[in-house]
Amino acid sequence: MSRLALDELSLTQRTVRSANVHVRATARRVAWALLPDRYPQPVAASADAYPHLWAAACRQVRRSDPDVDPRLEAGKLHNLQLAAPAFDGLELSPTRPLSFWRTLGAATAERGFVSGMELRGGCVVPAIGGGLCLLSNALFEVAARAGCEILERWGHTREAAPPDPALPFGLDATVFFPHVDLRFRPEEAPLLLRTRVDAERLVTELWGATPPGRSVVLEGHDDGVDRGMRTGRLWRDVTFADGSTVRELLAEDRREVMTSTERRRNCMTCGLTACPSRVEARLAP
Repeated sequence: MSRLALDELSLTQRTVRSANVHVRATARRVAWALLPDRYPQPVAASADAYPHLWAAACRQVRRSDPDVDPRLEAGKLHNLQLAAPAFDGLELSPTRPLSFWRTLGAATAERGFVSGMELRGGCVVPAIGGGLCLLSNALFEVAARAGCEILERWGHTREAAPPDPALPFGLDATVFFPHVDLRFRPEEAPLLLRTRVDAERLVTELWGATPPGRSVVLEGHDDGVDRGMRTGRLWRDVTFADGSTVRELLAEDRREVMTSTERRRNCMTCGLTACPSRVEARLAP
């Protein structure tokens, strides 16, 4: 196939992909308007009414491995510090689930968000709001540990960093405004969500009015890498006060593992100025 034919095929594929994204984004915005019970506006509550900790998750904010660009790491921290307060102090209930994007809204430059790392078109790009997946990862983890019902969760299709050996495999959730969302809800009583972030740690917690009355065990199965693809599953065992246990599959993932060379290359370093996925960076101050 000639280079011209390849370029035309690539353009066609990008056009179809863009049209599909537009259709899905429009459908999600329509759902926000027509299904307010599924996508409610967030409501704050007093922490005094929720004195019992149900679950917590703590994520390291900064990566220190040589494959990361410190400029994009700084952007991630800036974006997390801007976004986390939107989730702090929210009351969730079986009739009021959390939607990541319904709570945060679009992460735009006009709102102060800057470029952080995002995977797009198979590459690392400096995207506005990049790095917010660390927040969605932590929210998914705390929801899983609290026994919440997971209404919507999307796994990453590319792996930009090796899995954390301290965490069960599959405790991640990618988001892309507005239709790739993370949504969950308590199955019984209301819970209070708390979030905070500093230069080193992102902490998410769920608090209840009464003790949880159940125990939760997460079990990840990493099948390893075969021909550049990692597969695995995340299971959850919930044991109730009467001794009964429910086992459920929370996530089943298949993701392409990026090489070190791919992880180190981004739009600020690769030099391919004609690349269709190229993005100009808006760096943190």
